[in-house]
Amino acid sequence: MKRLLPVVLVVAVGCAPVFKVNEKKLKLEYVNDNYSALERDASILAQKGFPQGYFYLGVVYYKKGNREKAEELFRKAAEEDPRFVRKIALFYYRERDFRRALYWLKRALQMGNKDLAYQLLKTKFELGILTPSEIEKFSRLLGNDPRFYLLAAKYFKARKEYGKALYYYRLAYRLDPKAGFGLARVLLLMEREEEALKVYRELLQKGYREAALEIGKIYEQRARRIKESCIMGNLTPREYFMRKLKVAAKKRQLLKKALEYYKLAGDVPEARYRALRIEWLLRGESPCQHLNDVRRFKSVPIALKDLKKCSVTLTGEKKVKEKENLRPEEGTALYYYLEGVKYINYAPEKAEKLLQKACQLGYEKAEVKLAVLNIEKNPQLAGAIFYYYAQRGNLDAMYYLALLYKMAGETKKYLYWLRKAADKGYTPAIRELVRYYISIGKVDEAVSLLKKFASRGYCFALVMLGRIYEGETLNPEYIDVSKALHYYEEAIKKKCPEAYFRLAYLYYFLGEYEKSRKLVEEYLKFFSEPKAYVLLYRVCMKLNDLTCSARALKKAMLYGFRPPVYDMVTLSRYVNFKKLYRIVPKPVKARILYYFGVQDRNFYNKLCKIVVSGEMGEELAPSAVIRTINNDFSVKHRIFFKKVANDPEICRKRVKKAGF
Repeated sequence: MKRLLPVVLVVAVGCAPVFKVNEKKLKLEYVNDNYSALERDASILAQKGFPQGYFYLGVVYYKKGNREKAEELFRKAAEEDPRFVRKIALFYYRERDFRRALYWLKRALQMGNKDLAYQLLKTKFELGILTPSEIEKFSRLLGNDPRFYLLAAKYFKARKEYGKALYYYRLAYRLDPKAGFGLARVLLLMEREEEALKVYRELLQKGYREAALEIGKIYEQRARRIKESCIMGNLTPREYFMRKLKVAAKKRQLLKKALEYYKLAGDVPEARYRALRIEWLLRGESPCQHLNDVRRFKSVPIALKDLKKCSVTLTGEKKVKEKENLRPEEGTALYYYLEGVKYINYAPEKAEKLLQKACQLGYEKAEVKLAVLNIEKNPQLAGAIFYYYAQRGNLDAMYYLALLYKMAGETKKYLYWLRKAADKGYTPAIRELVRYYISIGKVDEAVSLLKKFASRGYCFALVMLGRIYEGETLNPEYIDVSKALHYYEEAIKKKCPEAYFRLAYLYYFLGEYEKSRKLVEEYLKFFSEPKAYVLLYRVCMKLNDLTCSARALKKAMLYGFRPPVYDMVTLSRYVNFKKLYRIVPKPVKARILYYFGVQDRNFYNKLCKIVVSGEMGEELAPSAVIRTINNDFSVKHRIFFKKVANDPEICRKRVKKAGF
């Protein structure tokens, strides 16, 4: 026994330094991400059976992506020394490998590591398996840990249980002021804005400058929430401007307040950019006029969003945002605006209702379009609306104001506003300027202007050149079908939607119906417009494809198109006109009723349908009534006609009885 004792002591003394030195070295290599050295040294310890060796070698394999081997080594480490269960659990947790962390955290808690309770809850939260009962269970254990309260608050916030989230955020806020940011956000979700402001102000007093940014955002949002309501009616221009100025003053006051807080936020990048943005807005400028400044803040989400919006001007052509976003979400202001614009020429009443909705949602272009619709009812108010928005840089308003001056015969003011809109790349204004040149016989100047814009890639310029060479100006020098085809094809290469329709129209008149059909169908992929459905129905008629023609005609009629009666006769087998009668606009109802009238063999029904269609605005009705009387006018018919002349209600009742 005495002989063995020195040997045991030598081994013990020899091993102790190896364990101590290598443990420290392994930790250092791990912290410095020196995995090649860590693998070498950990392998030596693992061969000697040390749990540290197994653990750190497992770390190396995990980092290499060999998760199965890593798990095997971790289990060996835990078998050799149960204290490594805690280390393994924390390693997986820090690596955000929550699925594996869950197993080891549960084991660690069973072994008495109660300080890992928060990590277990956080892991379950990340995996989406946390329950309210578990939060309640651990609240006794983690009651004074602000991290627990924050986690519980986030959990209930994600479940949209804002009352409970608010309760836990308040508890966290008492222990950790930073929790106030989450508390304020929940209050905002609960529409308790004033309470949220109070919390942010408390945080600002405690030295958290980020709170100033959030306060600024609230004031900026308040300014945005002030909608300039659509003012159409019997207002005078003075009354209109006074209302608008009051709204603008209120907005300006809120924006200045937001600016004040953004400046208090100091060097916070988002606050600095938002402050710049408001300064531009107060001067009547947009971020697109300050692209270099916007690019400096491209790491800020709102600046990046502005860059994307402004990118439409970087190609050299100002594209209208509405046409970029072809299918806006239903129920949005843009959706109602685009739908309203679609119906302006075919169903003004429907267009007005849709534009009113867009206007109430704060879409200012809708008010300009409403002014266009109501220009005959109140031209002074329409002019005031155009002038108000033109001064604010609205290109639509500039254009319509120019047209109003044109109607008033004030050519100088007409050209001033037209050129102002055209200089900003507004396509309708440039088109109008081109038409003006053509109208005064300066076709050369018009063509020169269009070629200038065409060389920059402007779609509308290529299309207008095609139209001029198609013969739109009736100038023999500028009628050249081959050039028209060339410009339309160039525009199609640039994916200009209008070019598809114009070329389809040209091919239709040239008798190349297959080419026309293909192009108009391509155009309909861009825009679901009445004119395209009308052309498609006519092209399909020429190709004797009556099914296609009927399908297109139904769509066109829904938009207000009134087809010729002879086409309705041809397509009667394919279109249920009586069913369509219930859903089409009033002018189309009149045409359908007229069609059924001229087809009816019963004199009384025939006469009544034609008479009622005339009351609804069908211009063909008067001559049809005369023809009906001349063809068959017996004594009975004469008596009936006199009755109808004295009491039109007779016909209305008869038509209603027939199902119309």
